[in-house]
Amino acid sequence: MTGDVSWQSSYDLSNTLLPGMYLGYITLPNLNQKMQLTSWKNDTDPSPGSYVYMLDHTRLYELVIVNGSTVIYRTGPWTGSHWNGMPQLGEAGLVAFQLNQTDVAAYFSYNSLNTAYIFRLVMNQNGTLSFLRSNLTSDWEEFEQIPPANSGQFALCGPNAISQGTNCTCLGAYSPKSLNDWKNGSFLDGCVRSEPFNCMKATGVMSISNVKLPDTINAKANSSIRNFDGCQMWCTSTCNCTAFAVLGSQGCVGWFGDLIDTVNLANEQGDNLYIRVAALSPPPSPLHTPDIYVRKDELMTFEFSALRSATNNFNPANKLGEGQFGLVYKGILNDGEEVVVKRLARNSREGIENSKKEVTILGKLRHPNLVKLLGFCVREEEMLLCYEYIPNRSLDQLLFGNLENQDSPLNWEMRYSILEGISAGLLYLHEDSGHAIIHREIKPSNILLDQNMVPKISDFGLSQLFDQDNFFVKLCRVASCGHMAPELQKKIISTNADVYSFGVLILEIVTGQRNSSFESGLVAHVLQCWSEGKVRELIDPKLKKPYPVNEIQRCIHIALACLIEEPRMRPKIRQVNHMLINKQAPLPKLPHNCSYWELVVSDSSRNLEDISLV
Repeated sequence: MTGDVSWQSSYDLSNTLLPGMYLGYITLPNLNQKMQLTSWKNDTDPSPGSYVYMLDHTRLYELVIVNGSTVIYRTGPWTGSHWNGMPQLGEAGLVAFQLNQTDVAAYFSYNSLNTAYIFRLVMNQNGTLSFLRSNLTSDWEEFEQIPPANSGQFALCGPNAISQGTNCTCLGAYSPKSLNDWKNGSFLDGCVRSEPFNCMKATGVMSISNVKLPDTINAKANSSIRNFDGCQMWCTSTCNCTAFAVLGSQGCVGWFGDLIDTVNLANEQGDNLYIRVAALSPPPSPLHTPDIYVRKDELMTFEFSALRSATNNFNPANKLGEGQFGLVYKGILNDGEEVVVKRLARNSREGIENSKKEVTILGKLRHPNLVKLLGFCVREEEMLLCYEYIPNRSLDQLLFGNLENQDSPLNWEMRYSILEGISAGLLYLHEDSGHAIIHREIKPSNILLDQNMVPKISDFGLSQLFDQDNFFVKLCRVASCGHMAPELQKKIISTNADVYSFGVLILEIVTGQRNSSFESGLVAHVLQCWSEGKVRELIDPKLKKPYPVNEIQRCIHIALACLIEEPRMRPKIRQVNHMLINKQAPLPKLPHNCSYWELVVSDSSRNLEDISLV
């Protein structure tokens, strides 16, 4: 036995993608793995057919349908919430999409938002994809098709042109390469510049609105630049940059070469594309651009005047809250982007030190389940941090809010999806970011939810970089006691301290109760009910029915494994993430004696791993 994996079902997806399954790729020196959908050869032969649906690592996180090496369709680049070329996909609120990416891997998944249906995504034999749903009493119904029925073929109009249906038009500053071919309805040669382009001379830009952006096979992204002026400066500083766009989570995207498969989208959908053109007069001097920020390493340095203006002079009406070390405001930058500005108290030396640590750590991280730090400002003895704005409230407010006999706004599917997202964020911090980072304060108030209810881990002021060669590191300060692992009381820490905190968080999400709601703690209460076989009594009474009791019991089992006192006996976060994503994955055995949790409950000699529901 070598221990090598020779086959894994999650890597070989056949033609169907179910909620929670991954479509993506891993590129490592010893592993080059693609997780993709392949059509069947025919209705009775499930062997690989002609068409493949995949997340293309040569593009900027675009999903593509290919037949061999021929691209049939692409979705456009990922914006952070949807694909630029398919903004309507899932808009009915039936499913939520998520894209996780690192330097060596990326994977797309979706989850159900409607408990009345089950879903599947199928790669058909004709080169189309069908999004299907069923309410368990009816046949499968197609509610979305990819490509959309009115979508033209890939690169229908050739390079440097834009299509709308079957109509083709050259992009600004371009004209048909062969006018006769265009008159005869043959567009494949596309368009060329109407006049030679000399990047050494002054250039301007031409804007085209509501487009599916060009194929990103020859594009690059700079996520640290997030406004028009900075993006234009970045593109025009390079001779072969032909166009650019400011695109959500990917920041500034520049195209280097021909613009392929640009599509005009209707109904105010799509994004703005800015094409470089020859200009008769020089563009504005960089000295006169708005003083929002200048690049510095991987973050932005903001002028104090820009953040003061964004928050309307730190108007109390814009205040979102007050933290331990200062005030938090909502702001709007000059380019219209909504942000959160944390202004630290001048006399808070500890707050300043924590914020410096947050800048050091968060500046290196990019993951959809982490709140993004955009930049900072240092002014005399004052420090300000600027983050992306997350429109929904914290998990703490939604989970424990005063509902007074109302159903919780978080149904079970949402709660489970939140657990998956948090575990994915922790996995990135612990193992996949290139740095082993311990958060130290995983709790509901530090989990923010975006417009799609995607969880974002926030507040990295207590985080610590961790040397993976050593299991424990010494601490100068411990985290808050409510979610604190036992070893923190001895001022030693490992990545498994976050696993412990996540275990407490699972129980809070299941029960709808704060850890502090019980005199002996939530963990003791759960162990008491678990040992007595009263698991149903643990489920949040405000959780809307129906819900999968066995799945909830499985989550409690995972939580108890995370809460074992001895750190080395807890599962790693990768195992926890795998158990949540793959609901058929085996669970770890729980100890027979409750003393492993340093808590004694009645009948503690019972076997905790074999208790059934009553």
